[in-house]
Parts: sequence; structure tokens; C-alpha cells
Amino acid sequence: MYLRALCMCVLPLIISATILSVARLLESSAAGKTLAKLAAIFACGMVLAGLAGMAGAKLGNPGRSLAQEQKVLLGREIMRMEAKTDSPRSASGGTLARFLQNSVPENVFRDVSQGNSLPVLVFCIILGIALGAQRTRSSTTAIAVADATYAALLKIVSWLMYGLPPGLFCLLAAQMGQIGAGVLAALFKLVLWMSLVSLALVAIDLLVIWRRAGGGLPQVIRALKQGVLVAMGTSSSLAAIPAVIEGLHGRLGFRKETVDLVIPLGTTLNPHGNMASFGMMALFVAQLYDVTFNWGDWATILVAS
Repeated sequence: MYLRALCMCVLPLIISATILSVARLLESSAAGKTLAKLAAIFACGMVLAGLAGMAGAKLGNPGRSLAQEQKVLLGREIMRMEAKTDSPRSASGGTLARFLQNSVPENVFRDVSQGNSLPVLVFCIILGIALGAQRTRSSTTAIAVADATYAALLKIVSWLMYGLPPGLFCLLAAQMGQIGAGVLAALFKLVLWMSLVSLALVAIDLLVIWRRAGGGLPQVIRALKQGVLVAMGTSSSLAAIPAVIEGLHGRLGFRKETVDLVIPLGTTLNPHGNMASFGMMALFVAQLYDVTFNWGDWATILVAS
């Protein structure tokens, strides 16, 4: 129930935050300069996160040196998850052209109902650009509605945070009971190295924020501690948005307009955790089945990440 309550807010939060962020960006006088800077920083962050995940898998080799029964157990679990998530949309092709085609929403309401966040995100970016470019009274009203919806959803998520300790306990207990001790032991090295890579990325981000905020590093850590715990505990950066905004604006003194723009946009368009885990999981499965990669395969995984 707790996980469903968190997921209830995810897509509406993405929709309102993305429309609001893009529209506000285009309303500002320095939109072109800000967009270029954001694009450059996002691109560098994506490459860094993808390389970090691949490097962690290469250094740790979590898919190698496993007992045969552990490999069989993990193979069965992978097949079970593939069968569970398989659909005509995801099975229709793995090419870049197919990926780009599926990112354009044919029916945005169907994509919302099915939880396909990428085409919904593309639609929201286009809608945000259109609203920000109009500069009319009606577009201002629409942006205000998105702002109010975004604020209300953040309030709902902040209410849900009161149930975080028992909610995390139940989520972890359910996962442990479903996975079983055998799979958990086989995944130990993978979890360990994914945690190390995540902590390394968090440390880099903290150093950047510390440099921008000034003051002492302990102050920055205290300001963002709750956001980091929520994100890593729930595996959801969206759930951590209220705590991060409060930490950056309320405790570190960053401008509210900047925080309201960068945090939702960065969370939806620049998720480092997803990129790092994709690269690591791809190498993990390859190691599990003793598949070797050439330079072209490495480049493909990095671009796909």
C-alpha cells in the first residue's frame, strides 16, 4: 500500500514539474544561455554516470566467480522478470530507431494509463515549450495551474514521508521474502558495487553543491541528508524532491526560482542512478553468461545508458 501511494504521485509529478520547468525556463530572459548550460551539464553528467556504472561492474566483476547453482538461480529469476515485463511495445525491437519511435506518444492518455513515462515526458516538454513561447494570459493561467498542481503533489509526498520508516521496513521485508536467501547471496557483490558507485556519484554531487553554496561541507551534508536517505531508501528520486528543495533553498540559501527549475528537470531528464545501474546490470548479465565485449559493445552500452 505504501509503495502504491508513492507511485500514485509519480506520473502527475513528472507531468506538472516538467511543464512548469520548461515553461518557466522559456519565460526567462536568459533562456538560451540557461538551456545551453543545462544541456552541457546534463550531457557530462550522463557520460559520468554511465562510465561509473560500467567501471564498477568491470572492477567488481559481480557476475563472475559465482557457483553454478547461483548462476542457474539468477538465470531463472532473470527469465521470470523478463516474462513478467514483456509486452509488444518492449519486444518490438531494440534498435535506436525503434526507441526514438516509441518515445513519441501516439496516444498520451494511453501512455499515462500504462505508465510509459518517456513518451509522456516528451509530450510534457513540447507542451511546456508551447506554453512558455505564447506569453498570453491563458498560458500564464495554465502555468499557474501546473505550479499549483506541482505544489499540491509535493505536499502529498511530504505527508507520505511520515510513513517512511514502517513503509521501508515493509518494502524490504516483502522483497526479501520474494527473492529468497539464495538470490540475495548471489546478488551480494552486485548490490555492494552498485552501492559504492552510487555513493561515489553522491560524493561528487555534494562537492559541487558545496563549492556553489560556500560554507562548510558538514552543513551541506546535513541539509541534504534527508533527501539522500529518502532517494536511496525508496529507489525514487521523485520521492526525495520535497526534501531536496527544502535543503537547497531553505537551508543552503539557493534561489527558489533556480531550485524549482533545476531539481524537477534534472530529476526527470538526468537520472544518474538509472544510467549507472543500466551500465552495471548490462555487464552483470553478460558476466553471468560469460559473454565478452568488444569496443563497439562497450560504446553501445554507454550510449544506451
